[in-house]
Amino acid sequence: MEITGTINSITYSVQCAEKLRTIAFDTFDINTSPPACVVTSGGTGLALSKWVSPKRTRSYPYERVYNTLQYPMRVTVIPVLKDEGASGERDFLQWDTVMLMSLLDVHVILGYYNRATARGNKVSNFMFDAVHVGKQLKELLSSKPQAREWNIAQLQQLQSGLLERVVEGYTTIAQQTGVAFHDNAGIEQFRRSMHDNLETFMEFSRKKSVQAQNREFNTIQPKEALSSATKAKVTIHDAWGGLYYFTVDEVSVEDNTVYMIEDKHTVHGVIPNISDIKDGLLKMIFYKNMTGVAADGIPMKHIPTVALTSRRLVTSITTADNSANIVQFVAENNLKPAQQQLIEHLFKEAQANGIEIRLHHAE
Repeated sequence: MEITGTINSITYSVQCAEKLRTIAFDTFDINTSPPACVVTSGGTGLALSKWVSPKRTRSYPYERVYNTLQYPMRVTVIPVLKDEGASGERDFLQWDTVMLMSLLDVHVILGYYNRATARGNKVSNFMFDAVHVGKQLKELLSSKPQAREWNIAQLQQLQSGLLERVVEGYTTIAQQTGVAFHDNAGIEQFRRSMHDNLETFMEFSRKKSVQAQNREFNTIQPKEALSSATKAKVTIHDAWGGLYYFTVDEVSVEDNTVYMIEDKHTVHGVIPNISDIKDGLLKMIFYKNMTGVAADGIPMKHIPTVALTSRRLVTSITTADNSANIVQFVAENNLKPAQQQLIEHLFKEAQANGIEIRLHHAE
């Protein structure tokens, strides 16, 4: 199945974001800061998150961004390139990653690594150029531009010297560690993709996104326990010409309504970990704000859904249940007070945004 729709604007109320530590700008260092925090300067503050890779499926960047959405101004720092060494992974920034952040009204600072630690024939413990990030953050705190215009300007910096600093950073890391990195062919292809204008970079990135969508569509992850084999491709247009490619883990159709189900499964726990859950919730933000939804070309209503499953759950519950049902579910599954509180917050978020949460047994 292929689901299509359009996003014209984003409205969403987060209820499960964690309280963030506050750090004064004068003492802030991107490399020692937590995954998400609040940076303050002269009475102005913004919520900041950071990615460890430009790839959206590594190390829960969506969770980090989700935790900043409770604040009116937010920024996320994304590395342009992460290369673990010739025998490891290499990930490049994609156009749609930056534009997705624009949809969420999140400013992006494009960073680059210039330090790392050797681990065998790979490198780890990457460090951003903290001076570069600090300069960009200072400008953002003082100018407070709109996220979309700021993010386009960040991408334009790749055409005017930033990409060279990315390459120089890896040259420095290679000299420091003695680790060999991937050849320059990938970087040169990345460079050529934005040689003329950002539209060529956009088209280059979209081809990669479609390929990734096709791979995900044909893969069942260990953290998915599906009640059917029905995955679906999701293609979203936005009001500014953006095009985004997702894969939803499971779909079901009832009474001309398509349920777009994001599955989160745990083998050993009773409830999936909070990082997995928030990853799913951030996707709900996009799905919830889709209009003109169609499934295989047929117009339908849609209900974004997160299914939390475990082999240790013995009963089930959904957001359609009342508080007495929650108390009963907690007792039947021997849940701890913190787990009950999480369920209550999840249900509150679901009810505030018109999405659905399900908890049930699955192997």
